[in-house]
Amino acid sequence: MKTLAALSILVVAAATAASTAAVAGCSSTSDPGTGTPPMQGDPGAGGAPGTAGGGAGGAGTSGGAAPGGSTPGTSTPATETKVKSGIVSLTQTSFAAGGMTFNSYTAFAGFSEGTVATLNSASCKQSTDADCNITECSAPTSQPDAGVADGGAVAPVKAPTAGDITIAAGQTITLSPDDKGAYGAKTGQVQLFAPGATIQIDAKGDTVPAFSKALTGPSVVTLTSPTWPAAGQPPLAFDHTKALALAWSGGSTGNVGVTLSTSVSGAVTVIACTFPANANQGSISAAAMGKLLVTDSASISMSASSTESFEQDGWKLQVSANSPVKAGSTFASGVAKVQ
Repeated sequence: MKTLAALSILVVAAATAASTAAVAGCSSTSDPGTGTPPMQGDPGAGGAPGTAGGGAGGAGTSGGAAPGGSTPGTSTPATETKVKSGIVSLTQTSFAAGGMTFNSYTAFAGFSEGTVATLNSASCKQSTDADCNITECSAPTSQPDAGVADGGAVAPVKAPTAGDITIAAGQTITLSPDDKGAYGAKTGQVQLFAPGATIQIDAKGDTVPAFSKALTGPSVVTLTSPTWPAAGQPPLAFDHTKALALAWSGGSTGNVGVTLSTSVSGAVTVIACTFPANANQGSISAAAMGKLLVTDSASISMSASSTESFEQDGWKLQVSANSPVKAGSTFASGVAKVQ
């Protein structure tokens, strides 16, 4: 379901643009660096989301028209989007060193209901190109109205929950919400699932209706092209006027997600692509690459994933199992250069 992924990246990209503009207003730094979304069509490997509208990762997928009508010195009201959404995500890493294999996992969940201010969303536009979703946000012309009357503090609101969530694979773990509705991330130092194994996810239900989904453990995928730089070497460099060809080995089940993100002076561009893992290759067109901003501090991340997006009683939900793509002795995730 592209709707949930598109909303997630739009919110994160717009928020990144707004926050970097704020930093620029207080600092002499003109290039604030990169904002990476926590969630895309395939949620990226990584930590827990602040709200369920995101994640990941994100790299996580695809956002109007150029900004206009704003008068310098005035406040531009934030555009609000109604959402009832949530995510359950499991990320597992495994690497070998010194003749030993080290495993770890992180599982988290999050749900939100209400409205999300898309922070000058009129300055963002979304487009698609083959297997890729593209979000381009120009720098906000002003800070959005915080919406707090009389300078008072906003009372905390309990987040909606789906009750206890059980994830059963090689082992069984349970995610439980606290009294504020937040699900703390659960971690472990074991292999929770094997490639091709069934991962059962069951939510008991609460404000969010009960649901039950089964995923297949994603493949162990290794990037073969482009060649990932060794430690201490310059980062990958991409020509934004040419198509980017990617190749990997080991793909059998699930998908491979690739997220490229650039941020310059408050403007943000994110390309999030999803390819079938068993194709063992994918390509981002020259037209899509041409939308990236030229910068030495872009980011790229790749993950193998098994994802299911679905609607249940008006809730847009997504469950996923992820493993970062390997690249030599490390993982295919880090800083890149776009020239």
